[in-house]
Amino acid sequence: NTIGHKNKVNETISKIKKQQNKAKNQLNELNANIDFIDQSIDLTQNKLGGIKQTVQNMVREAIMINEPTDVQFLLESNTWNAFIVNSTLYQLLIKDQKQIFDSLIIKQTKFHKQYLADSLMKTILIEEEVELIKRETNYHEQLKNFKNYQKTLDNLIDNKTSFFNKLMSEYQNIGLNLNQTQQNIISLEEKLN
Repeated sequence: NTIGHKNKVNETISKIKKQQNKAKNQLNELNANIDFIDQSIDLTQNKLGGIKQTVQNMVREAIMINEPTDVQFLLESNTWNAFIVNSTLYQLLIKDQKQIFDSLIIKQTKFHKQYLADSLMKTILIEEEVELIKRETNYHEQLKNFKNYQKTLDNLIDNKTSFFNKLMSEYQNIGLNLNQTQQNIISLEEKLN
């Protein structure tokens, strides 16, 4: 019965070791995912920095350049056609700069959302990592307890085996003594007769 119990303990230890290895593998995967997300966050931050710098440059340029008035265009132009061409080109340039600016704002918003999503994912993965570390610690404790229990069972089996061997030895000695005593009784009876 004790040996059967020991076998069950060994099976349980084996299962705990498998679960512990599985938790370690999941931890390794989570760490790899966290590293990937860290790299993604760094890349996103670099892109956001570049976009921010471009937007700042465009804002500085817009602040420094005063929009020319129609009178200034008219004075600079030699002809009416030149005035229309210069004012139209200026309007197209402003429109193009506004589109670039709007595009950069959209990209900045997109990268900021990606940064927030990556940060959230990193937080979730770190929480999962903490949970897996707790599970791994629990498995380690269970394994330690079962190994201690296994040692206790081994000692019990050794003690029972030793006790059984001692009993067998005593039984054999009693049997030998009994045989000797019977021989002596028979021999005394033969002498008496």
